[in-house]
Amino acid sequence: EPFYPGGQAAGCYDRGMRNTVSDDREGVVIAIDGPAGAGKSTVAQGLARRLGMGYLDTGAMYRALTLLALRKRLDLDDAAALSSMAADMELDAAYVPGKKPPYRVFMEGEDVTEEVRSREVSAHVSRVSSHPEVRAEMVRKQRAMAKGRNMVVEGRDVGTVVFPRAAVKFFVLYLTIVRMMVPLFLNLPAKQAAAVTMMAKAVERT
Repeated sequence: EPFYPGGQAAGCYDRGMRNTVSDDREGVVIAIDGPAGAGKSTVAQGLARRLGMGYLDTGAMYRALTLLALRKRLDLDDAAALSSMAADMELDAAYVPGKKPPYRVFMEGEDVTEEVRSREVSAHVSRVSSHPEVRAEMVRKQRAMAKGRNMVVEGRDVGTVVFPRAAVKFFVLYLTIVRMMVPLFLNLPAKQAAAVTMMAKAVERT
């Protein structure tokens, strides 16, 4: 069963009693940004567990919105319809002991943790998130979710756009470079090794 300390937490992973503060106080936000595959989730989830703070994955929110749009067969180029759906979408999450991964995403009351990582969703999420109207609504939702709480928040632009006044900001890049450079130590042919090096440099520039 999902574990909701102090009650179900709308849209944020809640793991410890220390992560909740009263609504009339400003919570502490730790923002973790970085390119895809950099290891943001590994860092953010580990930090949240270590500090007893809540955890919010903004990327999973866009994925959940994309999944719902696909289910409803919405036109993914209709920014107005997508932003309206984002405003009404019920999105919750919880830390569920014994589950892998333990941080679960709930959309409209359904556990969609695995489904939001499907190939179909992955193929369309950038299209959905490209609309300024959608991003504006999702940012509003993300700020509301973290209001008055101590949260570790991960995702693109969380430290610059979503929470520019976050108490602490990290930009995770090292794990990506290490992951991409590993093949070089496995004696790849020179041509392939050069390609991996070029990819790593491209990531450094993002």
